[in-house]
Amino acid sequence: MGCARRWVGGTRRSSTPPIGFSWASFVTLILVVSACSGVSPGSEQVTQAAVSDPAADAESPTSPVDEDTEVAHPGPELVVAAMPLISAGLPAFASAGERPDFANLAFDPDDNMAYDNFGATTWAPGVSAAWLAYDLSGVPVNQRGLVDLIWYNDTGGYICCDDAPERGVPRAYTIEAHASDGGSEPPTDGWVTLVSVDDNTYRTREHVVDLTGYDWVRLNVTATNGGGVRIMAMDVYDLGTADTPPDSWMFYGDSISDGAMNYADVSFGSTSNFTFASLIDAVVPGHFPAQTNGGVGGVGVEFAQEHLDEWLAVFPGRFVVLAYGTNDAAAAAVTPDRFGQGYRDLVERVIAAGKVPIVPLIPWSESPEYNAGGNRTSIADGRVDVFNDQLRTLYGEYPEVVRGPDFESFLFDNPELAGGDVHLDRDGYGQMRQIWACQALSSVYRVDPDRLADSFCAPFVAYLQ
Repeated sequence: MGCARRWVGGTRRSSTPPIGFSWASFVTLILVVSACSGVSPGSEQVTQAAVSDPAADAESPTSPVDEDTEVAHPGPELVVAAMPLISAGLPAFASAGERPDFANLAFDPDDNMAYDNFGATTWAPGVSAAWLAYDLSGVPVNQRGLVDLIWYNDTGGYICCDDAPERGVPRAYTIEAHASDGGSEPPTDGWVTLVSVDDNTYRTREHVVDLTGYDWVRLNVTATNGGGVRIMAMDVYDLGTADTPPDSWMFYGDSISDGAMNYADVSFGSTSNFTFASLIDAVVPGHFPAQTNGGVGGVGVEFAQEHLDEWLAVFPGRFVVLAYGTNDAAAAAVTPDRFGQGYRDLVERVIAAGKVPIVPLIPWSESPEYNAGGNRTSIADGRVDVFNDQLRTLYGEYPEVVRGPDFESFLFDNPELAGGDVHLDRDGYGQMRQIWACQALSSVYRVDPDRLADSFCAPFVAYLQ
């Protein structure tokens, strides 16, 4: 059997919490030391130090908010239990893979870190069958019961792989555990299969598994949808007494959602060095939610209606964002009423699944293709506002719905972020991600308006619903 690769050490750290638009990111400096011992004959131990690499500042958006603005809390009253991230800093082992810039894939929310330079840390062993294991023996036993394990392939859209057939998305894999003592090399046999998947087509998957009595957990990939295995991250959360992840988010939507809610600097050139989870944790320490980018380019409500049931069947989390409308408003065949009825169907299915639907307003655009009749004179002119009227009506009809951000007003006030198109630039997507975090802090985590005003949310309060 081949030499197991071991990665030990801390995590990439940001120098300051995300409280503005000036961000400093740190990239990983990896030192490789060869060492072979234990059950597997040979290993490579990697430690890391951090070097400063200041990120470019993003300009603040235009915002009409004043210091006295209050944040309303329409929608359901929610209680959100934290899910401690227990995989931060754990020893990680792999059956193959020698990328010198690879760091421990388990991240630490206590540093308010982000998945900065995320793509540079991808585990890419170059083969289509390989495993990645964590030694859990350093985690308190009472945090190794029911857990939420989530792996990320890359930053592309949710569904693979027609657009990128060689991205190494795991197609067939198992989640396995082992009871042997940790502290050395991973065992070579005797692994217990907890989850088995043989037909995956999603770039991120989340699984609830019971690790009671186990010191090890691993992702064992036996086939991909093309190319060698690629895993950007694998996180493990303690669920405590919960049966399902109480603080896990899915962002279903189109290419705009994909651009804003990805994990790295790939999609549309976004280099924002902070994630939704790190932004939440910066204001509500201890809450570092699991988050999946469910964006699929070019789609609308009817595509979501066709696939929502199968999507929900593989998402164990609680919060379901439904962010559609840009492509619907561009399609002459889609009437506002048809759009509204389709959205109602999506909302009702999310509620029936026992999850919380979250619905934002459609972003405004000055593109005549996507917002016929729109102009800079009035936000009410154009097809986007007519479609948003359907969503405003929906808010009143379903008290279970959490209102998402008012992206219509945000883009009307800041059209330069899209430059006449519907797709935002790097800074625009970074700001949209921050607005999503601010809306969650306001409407879901119920952060006091004064605390929001003292956080990175200050420029965005006017766009929260």
